[in-house]
Amino acid sequence: MTTYQFFADTYGDMHIATPISVAAVRTLSKQSRYILEIGGGVGTLTSAALTSNPDVEIETYEDNEFCIVEFKKNLARFQDRYTLHTDLSTPPLRRTYDLVIVDGGVNRGDCGYPGMTQDIFQRIDPASIYFFPEKR
Repeated sequence: MTTYQFFADTYGDMHIATPISVAAVRTLSKQSRYILEIGGGVGTLTSAALTSNPDVEIETYEDNEFCIVEFKKNLARFQDRYTLHTDLSTPPLRRTYDLVIVDGGVNRGDCGYPGMTQDIFQRIDPASIYFFPEKR
């Protein structure tokens, strides 16, 4: 079963990434050690990264209560490889990241954090950035 199929069959599937984004993150994660994710949702892209590379460590921001509960449940087996920030004002733990995933960090309308995203980008030096395409 693929990462996308697993998450498409879980409660909260309206919060998951598209198959194209899952594939892109899997590919990018293979060359990454430290990843910062803005908008963890229920953990689809986080899971894709963690299963693609056993050395990846991910720092994720998510403040939606439903998503936080589901994220922790869906990624319980990886709890030693990720840090989940539920307070959006928490500064990132590192200065440099191999990959930054922005999923919902642009618009405030639907899980977006434009001010927080801008603040984070002023504090970090990413090697690569993947902006999650908006659903329509």
